[in-house]
Amino acid sequence: MISTMLSLTDMQVLIAMTVMGAGLCSLAAGIIVLASRGFSKEMRVLAAQSAKLSEKGMSHDMAGVVSGVGEILGLLNQLTRTSTGVGMFLMAAGIGLIGAAYYVVMQIQWPLV
Repeated sequence: MISTMLSLTDMQVLIAMTVMGAGLCSLAAGIIVLASRGFSKEMRVLAAQSAKLSEKGMSHDMAGVVSGVGEILGLLNQLTRTSTGVGMFLMAAGIGLIGAAYYVVMQIQWPLV
């Protein structure tokens, strides 16, 4: 009869591989978020249109339009900072998980062959 039980070493390797995979996925997701969110097409179009609207508001002396555009630009800046924060958190979590996987692997008592 063949035993289907995992040994302690096998379990530690399995845990380390799972944590390493999660860490790599988190790190990749953080890089993708940082690379794509700040430079999205919609953000650039909205910023360009807001700048045009602001220029038109100043030339026609419409203070309400200019203040509204200022709020839009402030919200765009906040949105970019928020997505940057999410990307940085994902990258930090990924690096932490990779470090945890390394720690688990270092704790394994490898049999001498």
